[in-house]
Amino acid sequence: MRLPPGQLFGTTDRQLEGEGVRLSVIGYAPSQEQPWHAHERVTFFAHFAGDQVDEGRHAEWTVPALGLIFHPAAAVHRSRLGPGGARGVNLELTDELVERHGVRSRDLGEDRVSQSEGLRAGGMRVAR
Repeated sequence: MRLPPGQLFGTTDRQLEGEGVRLSVIGYAPSQEQPWHAHERVTFFAHFAGDQVDEGRHAEWTVPALGLIFHPAAAVHRSRLGPGGARGVNLELTDELVERHGVRSRDLGEDRVSQSEGLRAGGMRVAR
């Protein structure tokens, strides 16, 4: 299943869009099991709360609080949410925006979850 820009499996509380970027504040229902799907655009999800397992073709990750999930455009994946659901911010980037900064979308690599302590600390500062 391929999702067009802006379509997500959760409930979008707020969405901002401009100049190649769409930012969505989103909540996912408790115990939700998403079907295998892909997004048309490069996608990042900043996980703020809840229990989430993200699965790609080659790996599965338990997403930590303030973890950052990356999915290249067209990367097939799915998520399973725990009994408390999950909340976070989804960021979609157009190929044009990425390429304007000298990066080709295909050079960003495969889907993954970042568990960097520096990233998590930075996220805490932003969340305050």
